[in-house]
Amino acid sequence: MTSPSAPLVSVCVATYKQDRYIEECLLSVLAQAGDVPIEVLVGNDGDSPDTPHIVARLSARFPGVIRYFAHERNLGASRNYQFLVREARGYYIAHLDGDDYWLPGKLRAQIALLEERPDSPACYANAVVIDDAGRLLGAFTSFSGREIDLPTLVMRGNFLNHSSLLYRASHRDVVLDISDEWVDYRLHLGFARRGVLSTIDRVLVVYRSGSEQSMIDTMADHVHERVFEAMCTVLPQSSIVREVRRSALGTFWAAHLIASMRQRRRRPALYWYRRIRDAFPQDAVPTLIVGVYIAGGRMLRAVGSKLWRGRSSVGALRVLFER
Repeated sequence: MTSPSAPLVSVCVATYKQDRYIEECLLSVLAQAGDVPIEVLVGNDGDSPDTPHIVARLSARFPGVIRYFAHERNLGASRNYQFLVREARGYYIAHLDGDDYWLPGKLRAQIALLEERPDSPACYANAVVIDDAGRLLGAFTSFSGREIDLPTLVMRGNFLNHSSLLYRASHRDVVLDISDEWVDYRLHLGFARRGVLSTIDRVLVVYRSGSEQSMIDTMADHVHERVFEAMCTVLPQSSIVREVRRSALGTFWAAHLIASMRQRRRRPALYWYRRIRDAFPQDAVPTLIVGVYIAGGRMLRAVGSKLWRGRSSVGALRVLFER
């Protein structure tokens, strides 16, 4: 499977302004080394004065495991990951954002599942969400199945957790062949085009919401644009039937319709409906109908939760959809 000197897994950790979190992140990876041979590639994208010292201290404790790269100029998250993936030597490659961390047994469980399923290109695990202070907010994903095909991923949207991703290095071109900036959904869809994705019904990842560098908290509009671009790479394919395409577009637009109602602003709903209409004119009216139906159902559930439980579930919906 690998040469004697090669690691089984290359863990790519992309970090930027994450001095507060990087040690916890890296320790959670290094704890996996007792399960499988790993190398840890850390790409520091700048403005992290403490990160080099933290990495040096951990490298001394775990000699020969960490490979550190300090970029001379800011590459951005997409290019940072692509740089690390090119450097990876393992049979498997994992991604981990520098403000997230793993739970024990994550790599061992995923490798075991992929070895059972040689045709599956990638594996994901469930995750929980914490705030910047480390308080538990709820579930990021709680998928109970063991596999996800492309139509299912298209319909459900961007619900998989990037920091849970482990894939065969033979499929690294899914990451490297993207020429423009991307969000993780682009990768998930790319791997799903290669084969059925494997999933583990266990919480093995902790995702941090609200940190200084959280893209969805600081650049929400930018993320929505990239998610729509990712959808446009697969929706025109003949393998995506009309009903799946309209359900996916309706689900995407429903979130922006809810945002318009919450903000009492028409722009989110109008802007994204026009974008959908221009890209998929034959699906414009069905998307409108599906979106109104989904948004109405979500809002009713949120109101019902507030009335019967004394709290609103809108916050949980925001986390699950937007990431």
